[in-house]
Amino acid sequence: MAVCNSQRVGVVSQSSRKGTHPVMAVLLLIGITVAASIIFYSFTVGFMGKIRPPDSGLTGGMLVIDSVNIANGSIVVHVKNLDNVAVKISKIYIESFDGSLKLALTVKGAPVTVAAESFGTVRATLTESLDPGSYLIKVSGINAMVSYAIKLSSKVNGWLEGWKYRRIITITEQSGTTLTNYQVKITLTPANFDYGKAQSDGSDLRFTSEDGVTLLPYWIESWNYGGTSIIWVKVSEISASSKAYIYMYYGNSTVSSQSNPHQVFLFYDDFDDGDISDWSSIDATISAVVFDDKKCLKLEPLSTGAVFKHLAIPSATFSANRYIAEAYLYDDNPAGSLCVHYKDSDNWWGIELYNSKHIFRPYIGGTDQSWVYQTAGTTPTDQWYHFRVDVLPDHVNTYIDGTQVASWDIAAAYQFTGYNKVGLVEHVNYGPLYCDYLFVRKYASPEPTVSIGGEQTT
Repeated sequence: MAVCNSQRVGVVSQSSRKGTHPVMAVLLLIGITVAASIIFYSFTVGFMGKIRPPDSGLTGGMLVIDSVNIANGSIVVHVKNLDNVAVKISKIYIESFDGSLKLALTVKGAPVTVAAESFGTVRATLTESLDPGSYLIKVSGINAMVSYAIKLSSKVNGWLEGWKYRRIITITEQSGTTLTNYQVKITLTPANFDYGKAQSDGSDLRFTSEDGVTLLPYWIESWNYGGTSIIWVKVSEISASSKAYIYMYYGNSTVSSQSNPHQVFLFYDDFDDGDISDWSSIDATISAVVFDDKKCLKLEPLSTGAVFKHLAIPSATFSANRYIAEAYLYDDNPAGSLCVHYKDSDNWWGIELYNSKHIFRPYIGGTDQSWVYQTAGTTPTDQWYHFRVDVLPDHVNTYIDGTQVASWDIAAAYQFTGYNKVGLVEHVNYGPLYCDYLFVRKYASPEPTVSIGGEQTT
């Protein structure tokens, strides 16, 4: 209405003495022009902006965002330069509609030049995940910024910057109990992993939570380039009877390994530092040695003392009433293995591997309970073997090289609380026993299943 009024008073009638003064008419016309410009700017501000290259001597170009695509941990912005000067783009900003800055991302290959009167594409890695909602995407160049409104209907996960490839890993909880800080075993083979795109020693492996950017602790137990490799990852939470998702990244030639078992397990020692000052012995000699090209702890029973109380016990403790102890062992003359459920020197459970038997032999109240339970099973001699013991308050399972050998329900007379360590035990006049590594992880039965998805790239 104001514009109409201004247009009317801006027309001066020579036959009327009550017309508007010519100067006033000009001022009103200027006002109309400014108002129209403001209306046009308000309509277009979300879609285009001026970018002036420095030192070009040119007037600058008008840049338009044509489309935005956010997926797979990346944002891709397609732009068009409408004017006759080239522009350079260096940043992509993602803001909430309230004006708060969510992400400031450096464009890949920045600055990216968009030629005059041409289309261009800029892209960046999402360093954080984006929740569903509305956002302003702003593209920054020289001296100006242009923005574009988008709405995400679902969450978009970020991407670990610097890595070329990733795979989603689906973990399915099977026990009906929510698992927290649980150690998940990942097995890589040529069927589910392209070794040729990773460093030859696996140093560029990284694992993140479902958001794609929060790093998770991991340990490479074994790495066989082009074959079968085993990695353990500590996952924050796996809800009961549900699925959890993590990402495995690879394809970065400049990084070093972050494998760290001490961050993954309840307890871990591999004796690689040659320091066993944090271990103690009972009626035994313990030493850090190199045996069969492995750095180990060596346990030699003394000829004195009780028959089955020659121990190596760490000072470190852990808290778990159900757990799994795993070790890599070698016994010259076997009649021992792991000491589990250790509370003190008078109360612990020993697993005696002797004469093709697995024997449950506990100490209760300082008394050797002898062979409480026994099961026939192969006892490796003069060779390395992987030994696993599932320890529950009232039950024990044993495995050698992945095959279950024994399963015992423990009678109430041999149960007690307050246990917080694992160690090694050997029979008098047997051994010596060598341990390459020993670790303790959380227990779940059945254990979660793991599925490795297809390769994604950015």
